[in-house]
Amino acid sequence: MAPPPANREPLARPQPEAKAVATPPPPSASNLQERASKLRIEVLVWADNPKERMVFLNGRKYLEGQALTGGEVIEQIVPDGIVLVHEGQRARVRAETK
Repeated sequence: MAPPPANREPLARPQPEAKAVATPPPPSASNLQERASKLRIEVLVWADNPKERMVFLNGRKYLEGQALTGGEVIEQIVPDGIVLVHEGQRARVRAETK
């Protein structure tokens, strides 16, 4: 009868060093007004039914309740603009009238 195999643990391979990746912090509530001022409403569609409302901001389509890339949420689309909310703060962006 052969002896049982020796219990050998696999050799640990050296792991590559983890590199820290800097990610920008999300916009804070203090600069929500600044961020809102940089948004450009290109198209605004307002209707009595909230499900029919939409807005195009800086080339992207949004509906009520959707988040922008910075974490701000379109709380409401109103006849003359939008209301953003982020970290309990609100900002209003008005559509330019021509």
